[in-house]
Amino acid sequence: MIFLQYTLKRIQALIEEINFLMECEFPYKDSNIALKRLKRYFNDLKNHLESLSNRDEELVKQNCSKALDDLFIYLPLIGFILRSTNIRNAFEFYRPLRRLSKHILNINDYGEVHVVLSSEWDYSPFTYWGFPGFEGFVFIGLPAHESGNPLLIPLVGHELGHHIWKIKKIPTDSTFQLKIKRSVIDCVKKKRWAEYIKIFSDLALKNPDDFDSNFLLTSTTISTAEKFVMKQSEETFCDFVALRVFGKAYLDAFAYLLSPNNSGERNMYYPSMRNRVHNLLKAAKVYNINYETNYHSLFNESLSPMRAERELFQLKLSDDAMDMLIDDLIVMVNKSIDESYINSDRNNIKLIKKRFDKLVPAENCKSIADILNAAWEIYNEHLINGSKIWKNLAHIDSNNQDKIFKDLILKNIEVFEIGQILQNNEMLSDI
Repeated sequence: MIFLQYTLKRIQALIEEINFLMECEFPYKDSNIALKRLKRYFNDLKNHLESLSNRDEELVKQNCSKALDDLFIYLPLIGFILRSTNIRNAFEFYRPLRRLSKHILNINDYGEVHVVLSSEWDYSPFTYWGFPGFEGFVFIGLPAHESGNPLLIPLVGHELGHHIWKIKKIPTDSTFQLKIKRSVIDCVKKKRWAEYIKIFSDLALKNPDDFDSNFLLTSTTISTAEKFVMKQSEETFCDFVALRVFGKAYLDAFAYLLSPNNSGERNMYYPSMRNRVHNLLKAAKVYNINYETNYHSLFNESLSPMRAERELFQLKLSDDAMDMLIDDLIVMVNKSIDESYINSDRNNIKLIKKRFDKLVPAENCKSIADILNAAWEIYNEHLINGSKIWKNLAHIDSNNQDKIFKDLILKNIEVFEIGQILQNNEMLSDI
């Protein structure tokens, strides 16, 4: 069975590549732990395939196909782990991120939390999830050209939100699923009934009550809308997690990354940009986070996607249904984030800004969020009216001024983390 030999050769080549990568110097141990797990996984897979050499040919083919799938799935992860060694990454933030992940994910079922922070050639930050054998691992990628920019650290909060969403198994929670279904049905019956019977004229429904009495038939007509609502709910939940953890700094980082919006069609798994910003500001009020009254003006509305009439109708339904779920998602996030987590402290932010004006890190900071909120306030002041820091650096070219400021932020994060280590009697060897 030559296809089995091909498969074994492919797996051996990957194992050898992992062996080579394990000789690299990693700035923290979690990347190396991830590679060891990958090596163990593929060694076990290789041994399993070798044991099938005398088995039924069709069975061997099925196993070889699965092994090929694994190569497609895991090779990008190996590359991601390798890029975690790149000096463009903000290593100063790694340990605080690991501490934050352990604190807000609360995944004791998996034992220790492992975090791999890396750069990626994708503009949108993202997280890997669902690899067998990697429960308790958090893989977060930031855009390569900005991966060393500490002002974008709040975006990590959104990616951690995806892990909370899945750890709490919200997509399979029957109560939440029922809320989604009920909200979509209400939108059909109370807001879009005329459109519904026009688009689904083949069902011969006459009034809204017919929808419920023929539910087995009509439920298939809203299944796509329910899928959109679930996906949009997840992204909204993640926005609220980042907002809850980092405060206004998330609004600033969000605007930096995405304003005024790209010119392409809207992704139907996300709320429209107008709705996404509206939802963020609604949550900010509940979480007592102040923001500029003209914040929404930084963004353009998303372009409607070019789709068939029925799919566009499903998208309208999902947008209407999402409006009915926002309050629930705000509350869900508040309950998901440990109450002991320190919210941004206005007085602490003012003290940090004063120290930054003198180009030195602030001592006794209460949270990473305070450091980042102070940094964003100074940065925005600089872009609008100029700030004291940049005036003190007037003799240096503008690109290096930015670099010095960002280095100052990272240094302050380092100072904060040293304080946490001393406070908790930890060892540097922990990472």
